[in-house]
Parts: sequence; C-alpha cells; structure tokens
Amino acid sequence: MNTPRAPGHREWIRRAPLTLPLARGALATIICVSNALRAGDHMVRLENSVAELSQFIASSHASIRARVAARESLDDDVAALDSGVERRLAGIRGALKQPAGVAWWTSQLNGSLNLYRLAEDRRVYVSTAIAALYAPDDRDASLRRLELSAQKMIVAVDAARDSIVPSRAQARDDANAMVTLALGIGGLVILYLVWLPVFGRGRPRLPRTATIHRIPAIF
Repeated sequence: MNTPRAPGHREWIRRAPLTLPLARGALATIICVSNALRAGDHMVRLENSVAELSQFIASSHASIRARVAARESLDDDVAALDSGVERRLAGIRGALKQPAGVAWWTSQLNGSLNLYRLAEDRRVYVSTAIAALYAPDDRDASLRRLELSAQKMIVAVDAARDSIVPSRAQARDDANAMVTLALGIGGLVILYLVWLPVFGRGRPRLPRTATIHRIPAIF
C-alpha cells in the first residue's frame, strides 16, 4: 500500500528545478568575484614592480651623474644599470602572464604597459653619459642633457605605471558589483526557499461536504 505524500513534499519537488539555476548563478558569481579580487591584487604587485623600476633608474642616474661630474669611469655603473633594468623588465613581463580567469582584466595591460621603448631610451642615456664624461668644455650643458635623458626614461616608466590604474579600478568595481549581485541572488534564494512557503501558505479551506451537511441544519 502506497503512503500518500504530504503536500509540502510535492512543493519542495516543484521548487527544486527553479532553485538550481539560482544556485549555479550564485556559484558563478562567487568565482567571478574571486577572479576580480585576484586580478586587483596582481595589478597592485605589478604596479609596485614598475614603481621599483622607476626608483632603480633614478638611483642609478644619481650615481652615474656623480661619476660624470667627478670624471670617473662609468663601466661598473652602466653594467649595473643594464643588468638591473633587464632583470626588472623580465619580472614585469613574467607577471603579465596570468590564468584565463584573471586575464579578463589584465589582458589590456599587454598593450598599455609598453616598456619596449625603454631599451632605446637607455642606450641614448648611456651615450649621453659617456659624451658628458669626455666633454672638453661646457660641462653644465652636458650634465643638463644627461638629466633630461634620465627624466625621459623615468617619465616613460611612470606613464606605464599610471596605465595600470584604470585596469585595477575596473577590477575593483567589477568585484563590488558582483558582490552586490551575489547578495541579491542569495536573498532571492532565501526568500524563495524559506519565507515564501511561510507567508505564501493560505488558510486551510473547509471541505465542501461540510458546507453541504450544514445547509439542512439551518432549516
């Protein structure tokens, strides 16, 4: 003998197919929020790496300028500048390679974070420093040209660092928007599964037979 199932059981069966899309949407939103937060953290580290490159160029220029003013050899300083810049550029290029989930926000940095011109600027700077070292006269003008060449490199690196800011802000805004969306989906799930059965349950109706039996009693 089959036991009849309660109406609540049939209600849960009817609600389950509608609940699954909401659960999948909530899970996808959580994954997207996680990727956006990872992208934001990654771009903060990338921005710090570019800032470190700018500071390294500035400190190397100070040392080279002091040697030029003292007419000392630049071989060690130029070698340190070249190796230090290349090592930091390699780290920045490696940091641009990210998984697919994070690349949604970081892929545009491959074009905006263009530091390839830095190699040419560095060669011009080294040539200017050597020319200033062996300049026979007007050393002040040679030092000014050296200063302008160093500032050109630093400005190029700072511009590349500034190009990271919009992508980082976009990742942060997307994460905030998706958190709001996840909270909304969670609220719908709670409303649908918990509160709707409570407030949506109507008052029990009397059977029609009871009403029919009462009619003769009135007379």
